Amino acid sequence: MNTFPVPADEPIGSQGPLAGAGPEGAGAGSACPAPALTSIPVRAMEDVMQARALQVVKYGHTLEADQRRPLGDFARDLESLARAIREDVQWHKPAEQIRRRTVKLGALCLALIDRIDGAHPESQDHG
Repeated sequence: MNTFPVPADEPIGSQGPLAGAGPEGAGAGSACPAPALTSIPVRAMEDVMQARALQVVKYGHTLEADQRRPLGDFARDLESLARAIREDVQWHKPAEQIRRRTVKLGALCLALIDRIDGAHPESQDHG
């Protein structure tokens, strides 16, 4: 499994921007502290990035093309793909099929984020 090392001086846990963002933590002082990680598995990230690259290179879903699509189209595509994944799980489809669709869903999420950032450059302030 490929992993991405976590810098020793930047522990992942309660100090990050998503601390307490999950359903189990409502904010600071969450009863469930985040585990100390020394590396992050990156196979899923690599696969999602590869799927996004295919969207752009093979299918022409560039930022310019995506800017011409209404945001509602992205929302419908996300909903449809998420529904398909839910049905695959419900009907006990093979894990590889579920994973493949989930990777596509991740790539579509990246496309939507790129679309939003391209339309609203001020939203790119990640600090």
